[in-house]
Amino acid sequence: QSSDPLQRWGALAALGETGDPRAVPVLLRALRDQNPDVRAVAAAALGKLRYRQAISQLVRALGDPNERVQAHAEWALENIGLNAIPALLDGAKRPALRWRIFRLLGRLKSPQAVSVLIDGLRDRNLKVRAMAAWALGEIGSRRAVAALRSALNDPDPQVRREAALALGKLKATEVRLELAERLKTDRSEQVRVAAQMALQQLSQ
Repeated sequence: QSSDPLQRWGALAALGETGDPRAVPVLLRALRDQNPDVRAVAAAALGKLRYRQAISQLVRALGDPNERVQAHAEWALENIGLNAIPALLDGAKRPALRWRIFRLLGRLKSPQAVSVLIDGLRDRNLKVRAMAAWALGEIGSRRAVAALRSALNDPDPQVRREAALALGKLKATEVRLELAERLKTDRSEQVRVAAQMALQQLSQ
């Protein structure tokens, strides 16, 4: 409750180290502090405590105007792990949070996320589409092959690159011809390199 942000920061960091769930209400209030450093350390402390009741507030913190707070909230949710998946899937309905949530879903490798990520390949935002393709490759579900195959024709080279790499990870031998075509004809060097890497994975 100190008026000094530095003192609040130190107190909150210490609370995160205690492992005491009684610290959670204090940390949740601190997520709404005016000082972004205080909000960031509160998010990190909640991640260390892995307290389920903090998940929805941490998902909201992914949309904080401060990038450091966003990053700490993302780390906290990853540290909480699979218990965060339902709230992340719900949060993915918000366009502003989508690419960060897709990155988290890929890191958490949850099969529950596959349908949402497949839908994400059709998002207006190229960053979201690229992250969806990357996450699908990380999760490794064969259900994504058809959608990733279509994403090889995305107008954005970053999306095509991530789709090619994901198909390589999935060992999708049925798209060998499409990957070979990308290797020969794609105007983007990053896509051609990704297609070559994917083809090498298919041959292993």
